[in-house]
Amino acid sequence: MLAHPNIVQTLSAGEENGVFYILMEYVEGVTLKELLAEREHLPLRDIQGYLHDLAGAIDYAPANSYVHRDIKPSNIMLRSGGTNNPRQIMLMDFGIAKFLDDTTSLTGSAAIGTIDYMAPEQIQDSTTVDYRADIYGLGVVLYETLTGVLPFKGNLAQVLFAHVNQPAPDIRQLRPDLSPEVSVAIHRALQKDPDDRFQSATEFVTALTSGL
Repeated sequence: MLAHPNIVQTLSAGEENGVFYILMEYVEGVTLKELLAEREHLPLRDIQGYLHDLAGAIDYAPANSYVHRDIKPSNIMLRSGGTNNPRQIMLMDFGIAKFLDDTTSLTGSAAIGTIDYMAPEQIQDSTTVDYRADIYGLGVVLYETLTGVLPFKGNLAQVLFAHVNQPAPDIRQLRPDLSPEVSVAIHRALQKDPDDRFQSATEFVTALTSGL
């Protein structure tokens, strides 16, 4: 199990009558998806204080043999704070996480994750996925967070094709107020080849915020 201050804890998991289940701690707050529904997009300065904590949570998982494989706004929550407890960003739902040391597979080589945020290698062969798929997913999330739109749109086949074959539009075409450093960082995070991406979420977030 993962124990990190910015990861919602999994309390137990198992299978009963052919149904797999996962029990997580209850966290009160608002998801990034809900925030985007209210505000369409968020300025980088508004979220920069949370990004390193989120990156730390994403990097912690593979260091402990897990890959999330479903980084998306509905799996990122801003936990409600109190008088002496500041608001906190939380990564949740490791329900489809891949345990790297496990040689068995319940899912085979089929694509696993949410199509809009799925790395090319997840579409092509999910058994080859490593932590860099989560960096791609974070790139899509932050593209959407900063612009209010996804980098790839269309029907299912069009989105799948774009993830595998097409470069994401330059984020500055939609938000010319963003710095060149943000554009370069997003572009690198969304590279098709995992070797061409940042090799940690922390490295990505550091580059993203360097232009502020």
